[in-house]
Amino acid sequence: MENRMTVNIEFEGYNAENYGVAGGTIVTTSHTPHQTNEGSMFTAQVRIASCKYPLIKGMTGSASILVSQESVLKRIIHRITDCI
Repeated sequence: MENRMTVNIEFEGYNAENYGVAGGTIVTTSHTPHQTNEGSMFTAQVRIASCKYPLIKGMTGSASILVSQESVLKRIIHRITDCI
């Protein structure tokens, strides 16, 4: 089974506290980054699985990618115990 990364997207015009975030998974990513004023960025195609409001082509927003199901504390403990 393929392991796809989970994505939460906050779309402009929809306050996340009031409307929540759209949820999805990364389908594909670019193989090479492109340069922006903020630094190097990879593009990704996301399949949106859940959204509580209508989406319109061209909407912009910010995405957060969940890279691990483990909490930060759990990851720190694993690193410490692996070194012992």
